[in-house]
Amino acid sequence: MTTPKHHTQRQRALIENLHAGLAGQRAREEVDVVCARPERSAIAPRHGEQRAAATAEFPASSPDLIRNYRRPQAILFEYDRSGLRWPRKEDGFSERVAARICRGC
Repeated sequence: MTTPKHHTQRQRALIENLHAGLAGQRAREEVDVVCARPERSAIAPRHGEQRAAATAEFPASSPDLIRNYRRPQAILFEYDRSGLRWPRKEDGFSERVAARICRGC
């Protein structure tokens, strides 16, 4: 059976190993970041050119995009508006029937 002192020492050793492993992993990640920096620097100008081209292209394509976005909205609005006509007609019909019934009372 292990004594509390041995148990505590074992826990400390495990924690130290964990810290050492984490420190090593952190150091490897930092090396990876530093190594990737030149690669990112090489890609950055091309990315900037692509972004500038897309930004310049947007004003030309935006009317089509806006029109394609608004068309379904208009269809849904008309659908909703026409859908309200039936309940209103039904309410009007119910009111007329109720008025006729009340006249006969």
